[in-house]
Amino acid sequence: TQWYIGPIPDQFYVSEWDTIITPDTLVNTTDVSVIRSPYDECVAYYAAHIAKYQEQSYAEADKFLEIYTQKMKYARRVVMMRMLPTAYGA
Repeated sequence: TQWYIGPIPDQFYVSEWDTIITPDTLVNTTDVSVIRSPYDECVAYYAAHIAKYQEQSYAEADKFLEIYTQKMKYARRVVMMRMLPTAYGA
């Protein structure tokens, strides 16, 4: 990934960037998903939730959604712990 800032700054500036990585669209059956760990473990539970909801097994769908939510919360905590604290206290 490349980033361009223009015009060229006359001094160093501090910046904070919030970014997101979106996986490429899967076109062929041989394409490999690039959802990174720890988020890749959550996908199966959400897919199971959608499948159970569509077959009208609402209790089971809710259970899979609950497990998905728990796994996502855990994944976010793991990722947030890797972030460096800011010197500015924000």
